[in-house]
Amino acid sequence: MSISRGQRAVMALALAGSLFLGACAGAANGPEGAADDSALERLMRVAASTRAAGDSRSAVGIYRRAIVNYPEAVAPKLALGETLSDLTAYGEAVQIFNAVLALEPKNVAALHGIGKVLIALDQPQRALVNFDNLLSIDPGDVVAHNRRGVALDMMGEHARAQESYLAGLALAPNNASLQNNYGLSLALSGEFAQAVSVLRRVAAVPGAPERSRHNLALVYGLSGDTEAAAEITSVDLNTEEVAGNLAYYALLRKLVVTPEEQVQDHDALKRFVGGGSY
Repeated sequence: MSISRGQRAVMALALAGSLFLGACAGAANGPEGAADDSALERLMRVAASTRAAGDSRSAVGIYRRAIVNYPEAVAPKLALGETLSDLTAYGEAVQIFNAVLALEPKNVAALHGIGKVLIALDQPQRALVNFDNLLSIDPGDVVAHNRRGVALDMMGEHARAQESYLAGLALAPNNASLQNNYGLSLALSGEFAQAVSVLRRVAAVPGAPERSRHNLALVYGLSGDTEAAAEITSVDLNTEEVAGNLAYYALLRKLVVTPEEQVQDHDALKRFVGGGSY
């Protein structure tokens, strides 16, 4: 099944929501003694703090230093790969993750890192193989179920994608990312009433992020319920911003619901959808 450019744009919403690595970082496993382990841990803490402060490029330098000093350690390689991926240095990130896999062929975090890159590079077929591999290692990997669903949605295989989300939800019923992506997938397959029901539950959770309401508003917009979309977006946005969102919802509706309509501003459309990601 093929998928329109508009549908790919909408799937950017699900994509960002799927990219949680979880607790899959490896541990330093070289022959270093206790003092060296402590030194490596200090480097890792400094790099992590630097990255958290928004200076990812400096963090890359610190992780590289750790790798030079401790070439057999897995943790700095994983962290470097993740940071390079965040910086969209995808080719180098894959090289780093493959270096981890050379040491540990079934390292889950490295396999997830490569899958994340493949999704970002719009290569869902290759990503699907990667996530199937992860699930063969651990059928209970909730993140792999979620990302597998995203890959399938990007391929236009919405029914299979929904099966993957539901498999994840069977393991983690309250996982907001799975619920979000499942709801968006239902919308892409035209099941707007079901999609609204799912996304309303996500948005109703105490402390739910603003993005969850915008995703719900998006589905209302795709279904043609402009009044409901406006009501939800007005919770967080001013009148002018609400009008802008409604205009984009109308644009998306033409692409997804009536793809024969020609819309030229695809780049702006993707920027908008990506900005509302979960």
